Amino acid sequence: MRKVLFAIVFILSILLGIRIYSYFTLMNDDFKIFLAYNPALLEKCSYVLSAYESILQEEGIPYEKIDYSLLNSMNKDDAFIQRHPAIILPDCALQQMNPDVSSWFEDYLSKGGSLLLVYDVGIKDYKGAYLEKPLFTSTLGINYCPYEKMKDKTYTLGNVKINDSALLGITPGKLDKEQRLIKGYVYGSLEYPTANVQVLNPSFFTLAEVVLNDKNTLPGIVLKEYGEGKIFYVNLPLAYLKAYSDDLILRSVIRTLLFKILNIPHLVNTPYGIGGMVINWHIDANLDWKSIPYMIENGYLVKGLEFSNHITAGDFRDNPGDKLGFDACGKGKEYAKMILPYGEIGSHGGWAHNWFSYGILEGKLSKEKIEKYIRKYSRIQDQRILCSQRSPSPARNNRNFGKTRCSCLLLHWGLWIFSQQNFL
Repeated sequence: MRKVLFAIVFILSILLGIRIYSYFTLMNDDFKIFLAYNPALLEKCSYVLSAYESILQEEGIPYEKIDYSLLNSMNKDDAFIQRHPAIILPDCALQQMNPDVSSWFEDYLSKGGSLLLVYDVGIKDYKGAYLEKPLFTSTLGINYCPYEKMKDKTYTLGNVKINDSALLGITPGKLDKEQRLIKGYVYGSLEYPTANVQVLNPSFFTLAEVVLNDKNTLPGIVLKEYGEGKIFYVNLPLAYLKAYSDDLILRSVIRTLLFKILNIPHLVNTPYGIGGMVINWHIDANLDWKSIPYMIENGYLVKGLEFSNHITAGDFRDNPGDKLGFDACGKGKEYAKMILPYGEIGSHGGWAHNWFSYGILEGKLSKEKIEKYIRKYSRIQDQRILCSQRSPSPARNNRNFGKTRCSCLLLHWGLWIFSQQNFL
């Protein structure tokens, strides 16, 4: 019996050792996700690699930028696939590719590698002319960006409808009742740039669709198995969207492919791998003079739990003179000081919550009027508070402000900061 037990322990020890060895082998300098590009297109698409790199770095993913043409000389054996389980082929930076590499990628997929194929990869020849069929058409089963056939109708706009929010990690608050991505609040669903496609072989799983104005749909995000590997195709210009501050889909597809599907090792961006939560309170008007003491008395604000408190600092809410604003530098100051121990304090948009937001939405505030009102409120004489574009904290060196000084800092169009540090 002891011999059997010893044998079992011995075998388990060997298996555990192999697993630990394999893990640290993966985590050495050789383990990387490739981010491919065409050097000839870097000047035109200078923002692309930065967009992808920022997400890869934030998500703790080991990666290496690589000239795509170098891949053709690399041996695609099992060890290579293990060290480089996925290759990202980004939008814009790979519009032109040598057709000779297509067989290399097919072999890579067949042996277990995976590709993130984005938007317009390999759609042009070396002269910059559109191909009748892009490089990955037969591999993907989709003729994407078919400019030779559709000409000026190739590129269009549409709403992104999420079919599998759990897999893509899209929170319910970002979707409307029709599962379309939205901006938030009352602004409705977002319109995304996309391209028409011709589906040649629908042997893929559609995680998201693009709904056009005529209610027709296009594949938005698809997952396809190819041999032992997988292709993740996104019919959206992800780097372009990231450059314009929308990285939701780029981050989502990277997390989905690399973490959920491929289970690659990565550095978790939370201390000790434990998730956290930041609660964001919007403080819009003088109604919060009552709600803040109530929240403190009833335990809704707790020290040790991180809060982000956004204040609209003005003394009116709907119209000048209505005295419905929070008045952060006047009667609301004492309530703002109450929440200092419970987290950060920052700006919540324009000087007056409803007046400013509805003024912009209804077209009542042009850029010129916005500037006029910002300058109008740049000084509040009765409180001697200076709001300046040039100094990060103009009140700091003014002895007349004393220990309860308050500073409202102008950052950019219509944004005011009610700064925690000026309540010292």
